Amino acid sequence: EECAKVIAQVECAKNVLLQQRTEPQGLVKISCPLLMMRFQIRELINHFLKAYPKVEIELELTSRRVDVLYDDIDIAIRTNFEMTEDSSLIVRDVIKTTHCLVAAPEVLQGQHIESHQQLTDFPCIGLGNQKQDYGWILRNYENNQKVNINFNPRMRCNDLAGVYYAACDGLGIADLPYLTVEEDIKQGKLIHILPEWESNEGMVQLVYASRKGQRLVVEKLIETLVGGMRSLGNMKKGYRLI
Repeated sequence: EECAKVIAQVECAKNVLLQQRTEPQGLVKISCPLLMMRFQIRELINHFLKAYPKVEIELELTSRRVDVLYDDIDIAIRTNFEMTEDSSLIVRDVIKTTHCLVAAPEVLQGQHIESHQQLTDFPCIGLGNQKQDYGWILRNYENNQKVNINFNPRMRCNDLAGVYYAACDGLGIADLPYLTVEEDIKQGKLIHILPEWESNEGMVQLVYASRKGQRLVVEKLIETLVGGMRSLGNMKKGYRLI
């Protein structure tokens, strides 16, 4: 226990010294889901690396809820669909993302879905492998009405990327972030089903250790990610500011 205190003091002193440097530098370890990296985070990190050439980034692309301390991660980026749990870590809410229902044209076979009651007439794709019940909570944009849709998934996957590719391959209706499928909808690769309804809402969060004397490079990257995503929220559909 005494040795641990000494090590903590040394790390704190090192971090304070690093803060005195005017240019962020060093290695930052980040975890992030694959689809979020591709459609939301990639450009922000690339811009950061170009702005600070002495910074190194190590990415772990995973939807697994990592243990920041145990897994030795500086910043975990995630989407949370439930209330934030109590934690000794800092959990920072950044911005909300909205979801929509989509399907490849071959799934609908020319049919037009006019009501949410018709959704279960088609094969569906579920997120998560350990669930007993699968469903979507739809919210109407105009009157805020909410309905629950329960379904038996034709295919299920533990990662949102798997759900996305299954939808693109024509395996069923899927609930996906609008930011992920926006271009596919415009190009006709996916059909936006019931566009007057929102199928989910997630909170993008940054999770990191609460350490005194946090490294300058980590602080700067957190600022970049928060500011970048909130700026996009003012310009792009699929985000909702908090």
